[in-house]
Amino acid sequence: MSRGLHCTTCWASFEISQLRFIAEHPSLNSDPVAGEDCMLRFRPSVFDNRGAAVDPAGASCTSIACPKCRCELPRCLLQDPILPISVVGSPASGKSCLLASGLRALRRSGSKLGFSLIDAAPSLNTHIHDLEEKLFPQATSDSNVHIGKTDPSDLSTYKQIIAGIGVTSVPRPIHLTWQDADNPSRTIVFHDTAGEAFIHSNKITPAIEHLASASAIIFVLDPLQDPATRNV
Repeated sequence: MSRGLHCTTCWASFEISQLRFIAEHPSLNSDPVAGEDCMLRFRPSVFDNRGAAVDPAGASCTSIACPKCRCELPRCLLQDPILPISVVGSPASGKSCLLASGLRALRRSGSKLGFSLIDAAPSLNTHIHDLEEKLFPQATSDSNVHIGKTDPSDLSTYKQIIAGIGVTSVPRPIHLTWQDADNPSRTIVFHDTAGEAFIHSNKITPAIEHLASASAIIFVLDPLQDPATRNV
């Protein structure tokens, strides 16, 4: 029996046989579900001698996508167990900055502590790396760096998908591969959601659906946002 999988963006469950591949031929530069700016997602019927899927225009393809929302998935999900972690908190509490700086510290200290933490798919983690570069610029600068709060309309941090309620925005997951000497490798998936999604919500919406599958939840609290604390 084939192993069931879960999309780390829309959390749909599916079998490996249902995976879509992402076309490589430049003429196949749109998809009816993923969008006009995304390459075609297709069910392969032809494979080349290396085992790569061949798209309808004859190009070999290795990138995969969810069969439902058609968002790209890292190939490590095909064999590694996943550990979903959700980062939650009120608007402007510092969730994104904590995540970016925390991941930077983990990557730098891994060799001393006996583990490695690397990008499972670098192209899918560009938004967190961009934030890290703002927080820790390589060159010394006297100018202040403005870090805005997470905005669901920002397509660099959010992805628009077609859900049961129509087109909606969900946070782009961050995929990292954890390896150490005592355990098999695993894929850690972080979800960083705008704080507004947790306010006055009494049901699971697509933007916070990752909470239902999270193995751990990191709650970020900024006491300085509390008027009682500021008045002390």
